[in-house]
Amino acid sequence: MLSDAINSGDKDEATKYLDQLLDLKLPVCVKINPEAYSEDSIRLRVGVADAASDAHIPITVMVPVYMTISELKEKISRDYGFHPALQRWVISKRLAQDRETLYHYGVRNHDDSAFLFILSAQASGWSCPGCTFMNKPTRPGCEMCSTARPDNYKVPDIYQPDEAETRRLQQEELASLQYKQSVKDERERNFQELLETDSRSLVGNVDELDCAICFCTIMPGEGAVLRECLHSFCRECLKETVLNCTDAEVACPYRDDAYSCNCKLQDREIRSLLSQDEYQKFLELRLNIAESRSENSYHCKTPDCAGWCIFEDDVNEFTCDICNETNCLLCKAIHKGMNCKEYQDDLRIRAQNDDAARQTTEMLDQLLKNGEAMNCPKCQVIVQKKDGCDWICCLMCKTEICWVTKQARWGPQGAGDTSGGCRCRVNGVLCHPRCQNCH
Repeated sequence: MLSDAINSGDKDEATKYLDQLLDLKLPVCVKINPEAYSEDSIRLRVGVADAASDAHIPITVMVPVYMTISELKEKISRDYGFHPALQRWVISKRLAQDRETLYHYGVRNHDDSAFLFILSAQASGWSCPGCTFMNKPTRPGCEMCSTARPDNYKVPDIYQPDEAETRRLQQEELASLQYKQSVKDERERNFQELLETDSRSLVGNVDELDCAICFCTIMPGEGAVLRECLHSFCRECLKETVLNCTDAEVACPYRDDAYSCNCKLQDREIRSLLSQDEYQKFLELRLNIAESRSENSYHCKTPDCAGWCIFEDDVNEFTCDICNETNCLLCKAIHKGMNCKEYQDDLRIRAQNDDAARQTTEMLDQLLKNGEAMNCPKCQVIVQKKDGCDWICCLMCKTEICWVTKQARWGPQGAGDTSGGCRCRVNGVLCHPRCQNCH
């Protein structure tokens, strides 16, 4: 309303509103409408200086008198690259404020003067070490020759990017986000591809290659790449390698003059190469090899039974999971329905008319003579030592026996009675020089 009164020239109305403002004691800023000024631009002479030099560089700019100092700073930033935050204007010996106009500071005619001080020459940007072009502070590389920004240059804390720089920074941030997303997507694709590859029993070759065994050319997908060492072969050569292997583990067949691969084929690779029957035979071979290499193995005495076990020192019987027969580890025989003494007595009786029984009896007698078997010191049944330590236990009377001394392990009072038996480790002395731990 005050502006309407002033525009209409109503002095009394304007005075009334002015008195009301005075009573309210409000801070007021009066700005003259640009329409009140001449629309013609004037020629403003500007002296430019910075902290690094005492010399003034004269420039001339065309400006309207109603232009604010803030607008003037933006114009200088666009035309010469000096950011508004770095500009300090002195007009009519006064430090110009952003909201005031040139007219306010007396700039009204051609060739009126003003002074522009640049806070820091470095703050206005960085000079390219390659081509000396002055780049804006936030640019990571030279706009002209792409040379990297010097490592020792730091963007001033007071620096505020102009509109063009803001757009560029936004585009760079968007490009960075897109790049990070593409990297994330690529990692996800690689992970899914890895999962898909891991789910295969046998990994096929992607490229055409020559088999290192038969030297035949293998087309993509027709060969196999071993997981452990990444060596590639044709499937037929790998299959023959597995079938002719006499070891429990199948080694990679790669060989050359300088190197021999020791990596092993995985079980799922072997299963994929062989037929069901071939794989079953391979498993049986593995079991036979494991049995032959085990010190404490015992094979079931049932004819043609493939069952076997690995026994501990305190185990005297083995029930076969295949034929369900119980094997006596001390008699090395199956005597179903009889204890050890009854079995051995039965052998002696049957030995008179049964060649097999006689041979078994003769074998037991020979074992006794050779020291490979002994009579239990309590019930006199024949017992044999299993592999391992010198402790055995009679299945008939449960007497604990010291094999090396052929005596009971303990005295008449049982376990812990050192008044009798082999007296091993009494006063720290072994029961026999060749004692192998009779417990």
